Amino acid sequence: MAKVGVVFDKKEAERRRARGVNVFAAYIGEVLNHAGIPFEWLDGTERLTEARLDVAIVAFAPELPATTKHVWEYASRGGTTIAYGRLHNMASKLGCVRAAPFETGYASLPAEWGDMGELRFAGLSVEDRSGFRTISVSAAGYN
Repeated sequence: MAKVGVVFDKKEAERRRARGVNVFAAYIGEVLNHAGIPFEWLDGTERLTEARLDVAIVAFAPELPATTKHVWEYASRGGTTIAYGRLHNMASKLGCVRAAPFETGYASLPAEWGDMGELRFAGLSVEDRSGFRTISVSAAGYN
């Protein structure tokens, strides 16, 4: 099984919570636990340099040059990186541009996934890189 790490910067999360901002990114830990996928928490992207991971899920990290540097170095060494949200500072390095967000909308899922109805989304932004689409959703639910 792949060795998985979840990056969650506790100091940044506490700063945001002190300003009244909810930080939902830690929820990925519950999802992984529920699925029976073992993982380790990493407090900050600088830990990526020492961790021996196959997959790093960057759940919550500040948008700083150091964050970009650490994630880029990890990926350059062959590590698979999943941005669970944010990491917009990496867009230009990957040849992407940040698109204007959609406020609210509905998405239809492929028929082969079953009849799930439409997925309502809020706060959606899409980044495009030569035909690849990256979608970040801040809040979602089934309609």
